[in-house]
Amino acid sequence: MLASCTHDDDIRPRTQSAQPGTSADKVAPDAAAIERAMAAAPQQQTNSVPWASPTTGSAGVLSYTESRSADGRTCRAFLSSRQSLNGGDTLNGQACADGDGRWRVNSLNEQ
Repeated sequence: MLASCTHDDDIRPRTQSAQPGTSADKVAPDAAAIERAMAAAPQQQTNSVPWASPTTGSAGVLSYTESRSADGRTCRAFLSSRQSLNGGDTLNGQACADGDGRWRVNSLNEQ
């Protein structure tokens, strides 16, 4: 389920869609809030981790679904609820920890 992790200094997630107005564009602004929540929370697969984005007003709870080590880094697949001004939905994604303890969202999509 997890692809190999890559390092990227850009905090925006790499998504599978590059066309404006797509599902990936709608969730990208929440990626930074999810990264901060992952870095601040205990790193156990069974945790439910709350997050909130002051930029978008969205909030949710993410749960890890799979965890792997790749190239000395931990990567996790996750599902997250998301409540926004437009209603609620579910996100799925993958993030990897950098050597400095920061998490980088590699993919994030609406389910």
